[in-house]
Amino acid sequence: MNVQSGCLPVSNWSNHDATALGGDPLGFMTVDNIPRLQLLNGLNTSVPVTWFGSPAIHPDGHWSVRVNIASYPNDADAVTDFNDPARLNSFSETPAARFLLKETDRWLFGTFRTSAQTALFNFKGYALYEGNIIEITGGTAPGDETGKDAAIEIFLDLSAKAKTLINSKCGIAGDNKSPTIQLFTEKKPPFVSGAVDNPVVTWSVVFEDLDGIADIDFATLKIEKKLIEQDYEDVSGVFMVKFLELLNNGNVTMERTDTRLTVTFNTSYQQLRELIFEADGPPYPYAYAYDMRFTVSDTKGNSGVAMVPFWLGRSPNIWFSLKGDSPLSSEDKYILEIYDWDKKADLRWDAFMMTLDGIDFTGLFLDRVTKYMTLSIIKLEPTELGLNVIFDFDSKELLCEFFFDASGKVGFHITDYHGYSDSFEYPLSCK
Repeated sequence: MNVQSGCLPVSNWSNHDATALGGDPLGFMTVDNIPRLQLLNGLNTSVPVTWFGSPAIHPDGHWSVRVNIASYPNDADAVTDFNDPARLNSFSETPAARFLLKETDRWLFGTFRTSAQTALFNFKGYALYEGNIIEITGGTAPGDETGKDAAIEIFLDLSAKAKTLINSKCGIAGDNKSPTIQLFTEKKPPFVSGAVDNPVVTWSVVFEDLDGIADIDFATLKIEKKLIEQDYEDVSGVFMVKFLELLNNGNVTMERTDTRLTVTFNTSYQQLRELIFEADGPPYPYAYAYDMRFTVSDTKGNSGVAMVPFWLGRSPNIWFSLKGDSPLSSEDKYILEIYDWDKKADLRWDAFMMTLDGIDFTGLFLDRVTKYMTLSIIKLEPTELGLNVIFDFDSKELLCEFFFDASGKVGFHITDYHGYSDSFEYPLSCK
């Protein structure tokens, strides 16, 4: 988009333009449609320019911000003044002052109350846009602990509004671009859950609108999930509750530019699972693949959609079978099978338990397994997906002897690194 040369410098500034920036049109401001030298950050412009100086704008209860726009006769003069080394060099970085942004067509400098660079006192920034220089300055009330991220967001938001104002003054209406959404992970999709070798999942949602990030109406954001062969379910509310919790805990970071908002998640597997709304585990054993759909609209009603599969893994399986009753084995023996359809490395052997009527007998069970292995009555057989414990018992009497001649429910329990568990109970009657 290029501003028409006949439009420069802008010659129809008015008090009403303050509303486009969020200011009061009755507030104190400077409007000058006669080209003249203007003071821009302590230096006069190199050529006469027209000028719009906004009233004080209050993005929230902490900040007071002003926007000045110097409109040049042509783009070249604006570029010369924007790159004036005297202006740029007047900002010296110290332990309590530094550049928050420093790019070809915009930069932002902030001064902090302390060298810890947490409490921002004020900022000043410039943006170059099609023959115009946008100057934005802001400060906080004494005692306010306002960080640099808020300043960057205010600067980018007001820069975008100022550019839209310039376009409107020049009668330029560019083609509206629909917003887009993209999802990325450290690995390529589908999104694979974290496990033993990947305890933290890092993934990002990127919203982009070439008309400006302010053109996206985030109130329209809709998040849906779908199990295989089921309809989509709107889970926006649940997602946002968990999102805010993660944001407050530092598990989410956001980076904003004029046209893009990148939301990056650094979540443990459990946090990811809760974010996908299965804090209590999946509804049934083999439904761990979700299609997620993100939808958002811009202020003109155009929408962007992204769909991506989230693979949350499958739970482990544990099975104690009688002769030949195992679903995976044809052994004519008693067999305890422990396996995980994802990979056996997901199994948490430290969480294995053996119970009798709910009472933990794991220690005694493992001692007996060790003893019977030395007698070659029990053997361990590693498999591709887990482990088989084969009991070479030729009678129920030997089985009862092994299990303490007890009567009741013998339980076997296993957990994986995803947090999923499985149990199997076998009724034993030895009395």
